[in-house]
Amino acid sequence: MAAALGAAAVATASAPAAADVSAKFWDTKCNFGRACVYKLHGPEGRNWWNIEHCGYTPLNDYFTHAKAHGNSFRVYYNDNPNQWDYVAAGTDRPIGQGGDRASGVTVYC
Repeated sequence: MAAALGAAAVATASAPAAADVSAKFWDTKCNFGRACVYKLHGPEGRNWWNIEHCGYTPLNDYFTHAKAHGNSFRVYYNDNPNQWDYVAAGTDRPIGQGGDRASGVTVYC
């Protein structure tokens, strides 16, 4: 029974960590291993939107720069569905040159 309780405690303790893996958050920097997009006037001086998971994440804002501090990714735009920006792994670059609103990002893993 002690082994069963111990296993349950480990499973419970690891659940919040699993939830954190898919978090998206504003920060003052692009954190290591993240796909990030930059907004000049972010909330409370936090200009980098950090994306922590693979696949598609919706966006609905204007961004001017991107950094692939991990996997490569692609940014898509609402105002022009034929426009997208690709950011190769380990690089950073300007994005949204036409002033288009980003609709989402796909992180490739």
